[in-house]
Amino acid sequence: MRKLLMLLLIILIFGCAAIPPQTPLTFISKTKSVKGIDFREYTEKGFLFTPEKYQGDYESIGLLNFSISSEAVLEKILVSEVNEMARKAGLSDVYRYKWNIEEINYKEVLDLAYDTSISMGGDAIINFEINYDVNHYRNADGYPSVYIPKINVTGFVIKRK
Repeated sequence: MRKLLMLLLIILIFGCAAIPPQTPLTFISKTKSVKGIDFREYTEKGFLFTPEKYQGDYESIGLLNFSISSEAVLEKILVSEVNEMARKAGLSDVYRYKWNIEEINYKEVLDLAYDTSISMGGDAIINFEINYDVNHYRNADGYPSVYIPKINVTGFVIKRK
């Protein structure tokens, strides 16, 4: 009986304070996100990126289609650490989890498009499109799911005459 009372006391002391209360979300501030894509580096090399059709003479080389997604790492963060007595009573530390998601590097996207086109023998990508998307990854019970940003690129590789 004494052990049971001790266990209940430990649970009462540590169980009530183990997870700090979470403040409800009541406001989200306005944000502005501007992403400019600078083609000058490639233009200086004689390469053309354009979302338009090319009006001059050209040789058809091939189609370009690829995706790049962000890397993400799940971080385990200690919220509350129990003492040895509570651990013996069967209680354990309390953790929360947070996804750290890298930002997509648009230079890497353009470099891949450029390098692929050059390796195919092209010097331009017409009908060039970059679209933003997300991949939803479900996780095991007790772990948060995550939405990972993804960039999809399409275009028509040509060699200008």
